[in-house]
Amino acid sequence: MDVMKYVMIIVVSLGLGVNANAQSEKYKAAFLYQISLMVKWPPNMESGDFVIGIIGKTPVKNELETFGKSRKFKGRPIVIKSFSGSEAIGKCNILFLANNSKSSIADLASRAGNQGTLIFSESPGLATKGSSINFLISGGKLKIELNASTLEDAGLRASAELKSLAIMVD
Repeated sequence: MDVMKYVMIIVVSLGLGVNANAQSEKYKAAFLYQISLMVKWPPNMESGDFVIGIIGKTPVKNELETFGKSRKFKGRPIVIKSFSGSEAIGKCNILFLANNSKSSIADLASRAGNQGTLIFSESPGLATKGSSINFLISGGKLKIELNASTLEDAGLRASAELKSLAIMVD
C-alpha cells in the first residue's frame, strides 16, 4: 500500500475529510486515483491506456494531467481526455462530471454506465442519480459518497476497503 492510500484511509476513515480550499482539487485527483485502485474492473477495461474522461471545465483536469504524467495505473499509461458532452463520450475507464457541466447524469449513466466506466461527480445529490462516486463537501471537508448499485450496474465492484471509507448511498 503506498503512502497516498494510507493518507486517504486515515483522513476519510477518521471522518476528517480534507479542508475544502484551493488544495481540494489536488486531493480530488489523488483520491480519484486511489479509489480507482480499490475497484475491480471488467476484463474489457483492464488493458491499454487507463483513460479518464472529463465533461465540463474543472481545475481537477489540470491536476489529473499532472498526476498522470508521474504515475501509471497498474503499469498502464494514464490518459486524460475532455469530452464536450455525453454524445461525444468515447471509451474511458473513468468519467468525471464537473459540477459546471450541462450534461445530465442520467444520460451519462445510460451511455457509459453499463460499459465498465466508473462515473465520478462533484455535485450534491448526484450519487443517488447515476454517479457511482461523488465528491462532496461536508462540514468544510472533502468526502466521498459511493453508490454500490450503480457501480455494480457498470460491471465494476468496490472493494470492502472502499466501501468502508465512503458514505454509502443508494
